[in-house]
Amino acid sequence: MVRQGGRNKKHLQGNIDALNLRLTPHDMERIEAASDFSWDFPNSFLYRGQPAANRNLRPENVYLTASAAHLDSAVPRAPVLPPSAVGDE
Repeated sequence: MVRQGGRNKKHLQGNIDALNLRLTPHDMERIEAASDFSWDFPNSFLYRGQPAANRNLRPENVYLTASAAHLDSAVPRAPVLPPSAVGDE
């Protein structure tokens, strides 16, 4: 089990071991399909009810803040893999 902010050596070792976990696209699809997720409030309000698949969920795209100021946000980046995992795919 991955624990954020582990309290002992066992928790730390579990987090280190979890770095070797690799999910395939099929694994991700199965996880996503396991539970129906609804983009409920506040996203439905902030993004004016746009379907989740069609919206760019970035702070500068919220109509309330976009009308008041110019916002920039960091572009999401891919996770950095440990050196042993590079080229394993």
